Formats: sequence, structure tokens, C-alpha cells
Amino acid sequence: MSRVRASGLVQLTEAEPLVSIDDAREHLRLRHNDDDPLIARLVDGATEFYENRIGRQLMEASFRLELIAFPCVIELPRPPAKSVTKIEYVDTAGDLQTLAAATYQTDLASEPARIMPAYGEVWPSTRCNTFAAVQVTFVAGYGTKPGLVPEADSIWILAAVERMYRLSSGVSDRVMRTVPMAAESLAISRKVYA
Repeated sequence: MSRVRASGLVQLTEAEPLVSIDDAREHLRLRHNDDDPLIARLVDGATEFYENRIGRQLMEASFRLELIAFPCVIELPRPPAKSVTKIEYVDTAGDLQTLAAATYQTDLASEPARIMPAYGEVWPSTRCNTFAAVQVTFVAGYGTKPGLVPEADSIWILAAVERMYRLSSGVSDRVMRTVPMAAESLAISRKVYA
């Protein structure tokens, strides 16, 4: 199978947070909300790091995958993929065209999800020397509600937030040193290998 490197992956919509500030505050056993701005940043940072680490999109968001040409099979990063919104390409004349959905087939159950031409179809020719000659817009993530995401992901994020919060507060104890190892086991079990 031929491989075509992506020019980029652009996140088009913001995902709702998997872990709320209230959840993090409860996990940290805080009775005040004085540190909510810090906790929000820690949750955002931990979530972004974890999603990149495991190669998954937790909460639903829209993306655009930009390729320099059509490969035999397009693989969508950030599983689980929910849907393919559209596939556009820059034709040889330099005009942006949209492929009809009937001309390609999707396998959204695979991780990563795959797209290839429908039976009897071929990918169209694209303009050379164009970074985003092929643009695939898709939706990825487990859903729009935190309850649809595997619990292990929330546990990892909460453990990371706790570790960073305690370290920022100057708290250091033996228990805090063991959290990352347990959390790392969760991350390894959830990682996508393409």
C-alpha cells in the first residue's frame, strides 16, 4: 500500500472537555474554587497531552486531514472516526472540487478508519506541488457526552491533573510518585498503533 504523508491535521471545532473543573476539584478534594483557572489549564493540558500520546480523539470534534495527493487508501488519524463529512481535492486546473460520496467507501470501524475508492472508481488526478491537494473533513471522538468515553481516559487525565496540581502546590509525597506509573499503564493500553 502506498503511503502519502499528510501536510497537516487541522482541528476545525473545539471538543467539550472530558473532565470538568467540578470533577477535577472533587478528585483533588478541594472545598474551594480559588484555583479553578489553574485547574482548567491543567485539565486542558493533560487532555491534549493524553490525546496526542494515545493517538485518539476522546470527545467529538471535526478535523480536516490535508494530503499532498491521494494514496491508495486514506487513513484517518485520531480514532474513533464517526463520519466523513466531505472529500475535496485540487484538480489539475487548480480548482477545488468535492467528490461525490458514492465514489468512495469508508471503513469507520477500523482504527485508524480507512477510505478508498468505491468499486469501479479511481481517485481523480490532483494538481502537483500543492500541500493540501486532498482535504478530508471528518468527525472523530467517542461522542459529545463524557459517559461515552472509556473510563480509563478520565482516570488518566485526573491522575495527571492531580500530579501537576500537587507539584505546583509544593506537595511531594511517596504516593504522588506512584501515580504516573499506574496512569502510564492506562495510556499504553489505550494507544492506537497504525
